[in-house]
Amino acid sequence: MFRRRNAFTLIELLVVIAIIAILAAILFPVFAQAREKARQTSCLSNMKQLSLAVMMYVQDYDETYPKADFWNPSTPFSNYYLWTSKLCIQPYLKNVDIYKCPSDSFPSVHDAAYYGLSPDRVPHPISYMSNAITPFYPMFGVDNPQGLMPVGPEYGNGFPGATALAAPPSPAEIFLLVEGALENIGGIWGRADLLNDEIDWYYWPCTPNVTQQFIVDFFTLAVPGDAWYKAWRKHTGSTNVAFGDGHVKSMRPADFRDPKRWLINPPQQ
Repeated sequence: MFRRRNAFTLIELLVVIAIIAILAAILFPVFAQAREKARQTSCLSNMKQLSLAVMMYVQDYDETYPKADFWNPSTPFSNYYLWTSKLCIQPYLKNVDIYKCPSDSFPSVHDAAYYGLSPDRVPHPISYMSNAITPFYPMFGVDNPQGLMPVGPEYGNGFPGATALAAPPSPAEIFLLVEGALENIGGIWGRADLLNDEIDWYYWPCTPNVTQQFIVDFFTLAVPGDAWYKAWRKHTGSTNVAFGDGHVKSMRPADFRDPKRWLINPPQQ
């Protein structure tokens, strides 16, 4: 008498494998979104620490926001420092890793000597840019548009001094810091490698024939095929921002085209 062996048939094995493959196809995107959500939360925490450092700077320096960069014209131009440097908010942080979003990747080596930097100034990557809208080209119908951290008068006539804490009509609505994209479009839409005490980029008013509103619109209205599309959509279609009062949150780029988000002097409604 033959006893039947208990075993899976080939058809049963194929069915099980097919079910596992279907479940994997369903779950892998969910896992990827969960990982990106974790990175977004870590990025949001970084931005919160940066905004708190800026607010501490504001209280220590006569209630004025820091400028986008600092330069003594009597020294070589390579001696300028950015808002994230040891001349500004870095003493309030003590941790350069906070400057980097976990979703970003950066070159591992930068030749600081090429940029005329002293050996004690080590470049550090940074993912966040300041709202450095500076009076130069009209923006949103305003002839002298100004953000919270413009370029200072040491760079030429017509550039403002530091922005006073009381200047923005609604600090809780105006951007202080926004996420960026390193060397985006070769530096046309944002500053490229500025290797002083960090690697930084921000809105710069002097790019010929490119207005700051044009820059905002390009990022805001980008489509998936554009090289700059991910700059404000790296976290599953959204990006983290910090506001003039120090709070942070995630936003969609479609909400960025309101002038009160960028200017201390937005047009009257």
